[in-house]
Amino acid sequence: MTLLNNPSHLEAANSVSLGKTRAKQDDFNSFDRVLNVQLHGDAAHSGQGVVYESLTIGKVPKFDVKGTIHMVVNNQIGYTTTPVDGRTGKYCTDVAKAFEIPIIHVNSDDVETVHKVSVLAAEYRKQFGKDIMIDLIGYRRYGHNEVDEPEFTQPLMYNKIRKTQTTGPKLYHEKLASENIAKAEDYERIRKRVFDFLEKEHKESQNLQRSLEGYKDRNSKGTKAFTDKWRDMVLSIHGTHQKTGVNKEILKEYGRTSVLLPENFSVHPRIGKFFIQDRLAQIDQGAVDWPTAEAMSFLSLLDEGYNVRISGQDVERGTFSQRHCVMIDQKTEKEWCPIKDWAERLNKGRFQAFNSCLSEYGVMGYEYGYSLENPHNLVIWEAQFGDFFNGAQIVVDTFLASSEEKWLRQNGLVLL
Repeated sequence: MTLLNNPSHLEAANSVSLGKTRAKQDDFNSFDRVLNVQLHGDAAHSGQGVVYESLTIGKVPKFDVKGTIHMVVNNQIGYTTTPVDGRTGKYCTDVAKAFEIPIIHVNSDDVETVHKVSVLAAEYRKQFGKDIMIDLIGYRRYGHNEVDEPEFTQPLMYNKIRKTQTTGPKLYHEKLASENIAKAEDYERIRKRVFDFLEKEHKESQNLQRSLEGYKDRNSKGTKAFTDKWRDMVLSIHGTHQKTGVNKEILKEYGRTSVLLPENFSVHPRIGKFFIQDRLAQIDQGAVDWPTAEAMSFLSLLDEGYNVRISGQDVERGTFSQRHCVMIDQKTEKEWCPIKDWAERLNKGRFQAFNSCLSEYGVMGYEYGYSLENPHNLVIWEAQFGDFFNGAQIVVDTFLASSEEKWLRQNGLVLL
């Protein structure tokens, strides 16, 4: 199980989790082996726009993760704003209706029913490859923080909550004992076993944190932030730079490969003349423009076994009609990507160029999550124009600019 670090900017991690999930699914070449589970808060789920963006992304074919299980912890966590002031619909899950997502409302005090619907959700996702949502309706007993008193703003409700027993291990065990399913004396034994395990794990996590303290020393050869898949990145930190030059003739071949079409493919005449023929002429003359250089760089990385992924609005063609890494047959509308075809035929790295929905916040978060998974993925998010970047600023602030300092997490997302 992988847990994402979650910033306090509500629901920002939704699309990040989708991207990381899809990266794992692509690496495994299997949708069945990786399941995305998202935990939401009630007020944020109905109030944060990125929820809608993420639900949209999760159903777009090229970004699909074949279903997410959503758990909404519906416990009045929106601080002092009451539900009637926080949303227009009766339920905080109403936004999911736009996506035909089944919604199960369940009393969080009913432990066995919560378990039952959780199993149902897992089976539904496995069977149909679609999202499903569980609205876990409960309450919070205490204030939002140490100095908060919830009766300031919701006195009648909290008067009832004060008189209500909290569902917990002890009450549930008493229920099982009354039904002769468990023995009354088992409770302390089970509780001790669980708490001993948690205490042991807590101590080990403190030891791990101490071992990571040296990571901030950039000159330390004991850098711990670069672990597991990111271990090779230590080389560049300590001044050991790999040679990245590519033979000129190989580069020329990459350039030709990037515009190689199959027989009987009806390319648009303007693309044929002003893009394909122009690129081939450039290569023969020893000149290289930006999109040609970009294609060469992609192919050189794929040839070395890296994966390359670029997404954003209109990236397949390019906003200024400059890239054309995916071409459309003018008679059949079938897609053809010369770089992807070359990589698949020679069993090289994986190439993905995907047009995204018109979202910046959600899609950049998705690509950040994809890049988190593996440093051998070159992941690029492209803003269509400069001010389109503005909508994704939250991802920059809460993830890109701070996650190494806050969570010791590396990321290689490239922004164009």
